[in-house]
Order: sequence, then C-alpha cells, then structure tokens
Amino acid sequence: MTDIAPGGPTDLVRRLYVAENARDWAGAAMLVHPDIRSTTWPSGRTVIGVRDYLAALEEAYQGRDEPLRVLAIAEDTCKATVFAELEVAGKRSIDVFHLVDGLIHQERSYLCEGYGG
Repeated sequence: MTDIAPGGPTDLVRRLYVAENARDWAGAAMLVHPDIRSTTWPSGRTVIGVRDYLAALEEAYQGRDEPLRVLAIAEDTCKATVFAELEVAGKRSIDVFHLVDGLIHQERSYLCEGYGG
C-alpha cells in the first residue's frame, strides 16, 4: 500500500464523504481506484469501475440535499480497511472499505431499516 494521506485510511474515506456531501463527483473520482467494486446490501447490486461507481453515487443522491453524517469511523491499518456508521435523513447504514495503492478499491454498503431492498 502506498502513502494515502496525512490522516491515513480514515482520512481518505472522510474525504470521500465530504465529496459526496458536496456532490463533487470529480473529487470523489480522485479517491477511488480505477477498478473500484462497490456492493450494496441487501439488494446485492454491484458496480465495477469509476464511471459506474460515480453514476451510482449520483443516482443515490439525485433529488436529495440531506447531508451524510458520519456517526462512527474506525480503521484496521494492517489490512487497509475502514468501517463507518452513517446516517442520512434518519436512515442508518454501515460502509466497509478496503484500500489498495492508496485508493478506495472496494466498498460494501449495508443499508439498515428504512432503505428498502
């Protein structure tokens, strides 16, 4: 793994969330690996690659202006993994990220009650 940022893996994920709240898709693109793989549960929807990942982000935020709030965040630097508990408009979710080469390579989002399947 290469140098990620002064704050490490957690800082990289926080910067992704800042980009999401700003709807800064170009900024988000700079933080993810070209071969990013993102899966959302319980639907099991998977997107692969930056273009499809950014399209999925845009779709998720379309017509919404509520900010994403990070309730808790932690990292396992030995495995380059970050875990975050989030809230958007009263709905909670858990994200798990795996980093490769200083970028987000894998994201698994677990949507809790209120999101639907």
